[in-house]
Amino acid sequence: MERRLAAMDRFIQRMLLAARRWPSDMELSKQQLFLLKTLLDRSRATVGELAEQLSLSPSATTIAVSRLANLGLIERTRDESDRRLVWLQLTEDGKRKMLKFKAERDELLLGMLSRLTDEETDRLFELFEKMTNGFTKGSQEERSTT
Repeated sequence: MERRLAAMDRFIQRMLLAARRWPSDMELSKQQLFLLKTLLDRSRATVGELAEQLSLSPSATTIAVSRLANLGLIERTRDESDRRLVWLQLTEDGKRKMLKFKAERDELLLGMLSRLTDEETDRLFELFEKMTNGFTKGSQEERSTT
């Protein structure tokens, strides 16, 4: 088991080193990238929704959103029917940069996957799903006991 854990550590370390190259033209933290990626996937969200999805405090999310808005990557829009509600979405520049980031990330990941057969790739993704579902289940159990 120790050998397997060491191999997993090496894999994670190499992924983190490779991630330092992303994105080439943006100086953003991983937290800000996750926030932008979430908005790219969802189209729009509130600060509260982002905070919950990213497991951040609302105040930390607000600070990150403000910085990203100042960089012109996110825009705030008040809801027409409930003016208290503020929606966040990517600006056109934010979308363009995140799509570029996604393309660079996909290229790196596809390069890694190219060493595997189709069957190995399928099995890898089955295992990723199983492991990810374990995280999700554990998180839900933790929330229900607190």
